[in-house]
Amino acid sequence: MGALSCLLLACAPGLFWLWVFYKRDRWEPEPLLKVLKLFALGGCIAVPCYFVQGALPFVHPLFDIFVRVALVEELFKFAPVWLVAYYHKEFNERMDGIVYAVACALGFATAENALYVYLLGPKLLVLRAFTSTLAHVAFSGLVGYAMGSAKFGKRNLVPLALAVVVTLHGLYDYLLSHSRLGNASGLALVPMSLLMLWWAVERACKKSPFRETPTATRSEPDPDRYGVDRYGVR
Repeated sequence: MGALSCLLLACAPGLFWLWVFYKRDRWEPEPLLKVLKLFALGGCIAVPCYFVQGALPFVHPLFDIFVRVALVEELFKFAPVWLVAYYHKEFNERMDGIVYAVACALGFATAENALYVYLLGPKLLVLRAFTSTLAHVAFSGLVGYAMGSAKFGKRNLVPLALAVVVTLHGLYDYLLSHSRLGNASGLALVPMSLLMLWWAVERACKKSPFRETPTATRSEPDPDRYGVDRYGVR
């Protein structure tokens, strides 16, 4: 199978899950082109990410899993959201952090899936669409919620969220690579992480300043709730 065919095939699960999360942003959806831009950036940053991982020395198996893989990948997925979306006026509620972070993660996962399909064939894509792809979504989505909370809340939870998801990511890879513990134990982290993300999505939707209530409209966020102006800037 050619490289272009692998890329097109690998895009299918990524775009499907992107649509699922985009529809959850029901109060004030983000511009679709900007969301797709984060998706594309997520795919592009996979290339320098792999170069950085390859440049880091092999010190110990745990270093390899938790630093070379988990830490480096989570930082690379975080960077485009922080640099491109976080300070933009469209980032004006907690849910936006989740949407942009998930979009970037799905772009990254799509690049990974394309490589695996090219090397090992399309059958692996079905498994990865419900395992590693959703793991990337859950990990980055939690960081995205922390970014939204940091922008509109009282505490900056981003460093804590990054520490948590790097640990979860490392555990996921560690458990999958150690047959004595069984693949099931590693895969169990995916639904657990998704439940955490789903809680974050529901909480973000409930706290949206655009939520339809008798005292708030979708066009004007309530400044008393978040201390922000109409464009989401403190």
